[in-house]
Amino acid sequence: MAEARRFRDARDERSISAALRDAIHRSDVALASIAIQAGLTPIQLDEFLTGEQTLRSDIQAEENLKKTRAILALHASMSEQLADLTRSQHASRALAWMFTKPVFQSSDFVKSAKIPTPTAHRFLAVLREAAVLKTVKPARGTQAAVFAFPALVNIVEGRKVF
Repeated sequence: MAEARRFRDARDERSISAALRDAIHRSDVALASIAIQAGLTPIQLDEFLTGEQTLRSDIQAEENLKKTRAILALHASMSEQLADLTRSQHASRALAWMFTKPVFQSSDFVKSAKIPTPTAHRFLAVLREAAVLKTVKPARGTQAAVFAFPALVNIVEGRKVF
């Protein structure tokens, strides 16, 4: 029962793997010959055709889709959270900036986020206090602090970095 469902799912999926499976099934070339030409064993080809194995590109596409969905969900939730935390008309501009550079020097944010300097400094303090930003390297002398937006970095990296 599960095997029949796997075969049906492999046949019906919309992917590069499914298109290749379909082309192979329709071909008059012997499967052993296709396997040899592809640099596979007949068992590897069989596992691919039955849906037990998939192409790395399909796996990568699925991972990227999950990351994209997670990034969009993070943006939506952070948009509300930053507006609530900062109570500023500049919240969306700050968020957009942090999404383009999730690890940054505080001086870069102040200079290039297109937010008034006092507001930018206040945002950094508020966001750090709310754990939206994490201090990677504290300010020292004339060196600016380095901050990270851990929620975004962790999604992009696919693992917990911060």
